[in-house]
Amino acid sequence: MLLMTKTIEKRFEKQDLKLRKKYNDDCTLIDALRERKCFAKYFTPWANWRWYGFEYNKELKQFYGIVSSPFVPQGEWGYFNLNDISDIVGPLGMKVERDLYSSPLSYEDVMKDIKRYTQWKNY
Repeated sequence: MLLMTKTIEKRFEKQDLKLRKKYNDDCTLIDALRERKCFAKYFTPWANWRWYGFEYNKELKQFYGIVSSPFVPQGEWGYFNLNDISDIVGPLGMKVERDLYSSPLSYEDVMKDIKRYTQWKNY
């Protein structure tokens, strides 16, 4: 399974261009995080790990987004690399998968998704 497609890359590029026009300063782009959409959601079928990409750097193959795990069920913002998550191998050779049925998610949708999968109640 492809973890990244040209369509997803183009969605991230289009979103970045739109927000750079609205927020002409890099510092204020941080304020735009809640306006961003998550176009790439990944998960481990054997454990409760999920990666939600809100920004994507094509050259570095690096995301900025939320990672939810059994250790941090409420999710944590940070960077994660596409190559790193594609190298993860679980039981019976299972790999990280891209959620093929996920539509673009807002920040609020991601938090609801995290709550649904982790049963975390305090956000």
